[in-house]
Amino acid sequence: AFQTKYPKFADGIASNVRALRKLEKEAMNLKHVLSANKDGQFRVESLYEDTDFAHPISRATLEEWCTDLFAAFSQPIEDALRVAKTNLEAVDAVEMIGGGWRIPRMQQLLHEYLQSKRPDLPVLP
Repeated sequence: AFQTKYPKFADGIASNVRALRKLEKEAMNLKHVLSANKDGQFRVESLYEDTDFAHPISRATLEEWCTDLFAAFSQPIEDALRVAKTNLEAVDAVEMIGGGWRIPRMQQLLHEYLQSKRPDLPVLP
C-alpha cells in the first residue's frame, strides 16, 4: 500500500534501518490488535522523510498475506514428533506458547491438525 501511495519512497525505506524497525514494531502491534479484532489500522508516524503512513488492514487480508506461513505451520510439530519417535496419537496435551499462537487462524489450524485434541492456550497477563 505504501509503495502505491508513495512510489518514490519505496526504495529508500528498504535500505533505511530506522524505517524498517518502525515497520516491524507496528507489524507486531497490528498482530496483537488483529488477534482480538477483525480490523486494525497500520499506522507509522514519520516513516520516511517525515511522511506518515496509515492503512486499514483486516484479519482476512493478513491471513491472505500469510498463506505460505500457515501452510508450513505443521512442519515443526511433525519434526518434534519424529525426534521424540512418537506419533500424534500418543500425545495427551499440547501447550501453545509465543505470540503467534494468539492468531485465531493458527489456533484453528492446530485444532484441525490435532483432530479431537484441544490445545491448551496460555494464560496471558
